[in-house]
Amino acid sequence: MKFKVTDGNVYGYDIHTIVDALVRQWKNDPYTLFSCEPNWIYTPCNLQGMTGQVIYDRVFNTQHAKLLLGKFEESLNVNFTEPDGSILPIRSQLTGFTIPGICGALTDLVNALLYRGHLDHVARRMWAIFRHESIRFDEKGDLELAGLVGADMIDPGNYKSNPYAIYPILAYVAGEYGDKKVREGAIKIINEKIGKYVTPTGATALNKEAASCSTNSCNVRASLLRRQDWKNVISKVCIFLASI
Repeated sequence: MKFKVTDGNVYGYDIHTIVDALVRQWKNDPYTLFSCEPNWIYTPCNLQGMTGQVIYDRVFNTQHAKLLLGKFEESLNVNFTEPDGSILPIRSQLTGFTIPGICGALTDLVNALLYRGHLDHVARRMWAIFRHESIRFDEKGDLELAGLVGADMIDPGNYKSNPYAIYPILAYVAGEYGDKKVREGAIKIINEKIGKYVTPTGATALNKEAASCSTNSCNVRASLLRRQDWKNVISKVCIFLASI
């Protein structure tokens, strides 16, 4: 994979040199977590990277994640975790400031999966918080979400307002934790409020006027994931990488 800045500045990477870059930055950054765009440290980006690192270590018999996770978790606890247990999605590397109001229920929900492969006790805490604080069922047994604000009602794939974009995410996280009632309630809302259409190939997809590609991919995961499937995907050796 080559990143071409100019004709004279081309940077080539493979899976091994990508890992070298990740590990070097996790070791050297004062926050351990490092910025993935100038100045801004995003915890979800680092968590995705650490998931990949865990898989790499299993396949290539290295121990980078094991050696890094202690300081990684300590920094998360000290620098990115709120008093109520929620985890900030973003912090300025230069000033230490975060963006007020961006740490909503959606962040807790996403983190219930992002931590699943390496800091599972944190992942389960995030699901417990969201399940207890944000999920309700009305007298008819229909799912309702409470306490959603701001970014919780934005489609993360296109940054457009969409109060229903959270439900495909909820459905696949609930599937991962084996919560059939929540998963089915979320899927019901997806079908009723977002809707689907049939593509020219015969496949179904969410209403393209109301959902981004990202939300569609979340909906696919919602249809596939069952208890601990995502955790098992990360913890099982990916044989196809062993020949790289």
